[in-house]
Amino acid sequence: MPTWNEINLEIDGIGTADACDTTRNKYLSLLEQQVGRNVIAYYSGFLQKRAPDGRIHPETAITDLDMNGMMAVVTI
Repeated sequence: MPTWNEINLEIDGIGTADACDTTRNKYLSLLEQQVGRNVIAYYSGFLQKRAPDGRIHPETAITDLDMNGMMAVVTI
């Protein structure tokens, strides 16, 4: 598995608007092949830009507060 810096270099090398999506899909597919089952990726908004008051609009973001609900509906 590549390091964070290697992934950033790969994204920069692609140089298209969807480079992040392309790279993410590549590594999720490789992980699915490795484990032999579907993979769900949960992303929190720790790198999102926030409003001046520190909030993220609740209708447009998945936050860490959503983690428990997501875990409750996903079964093995």
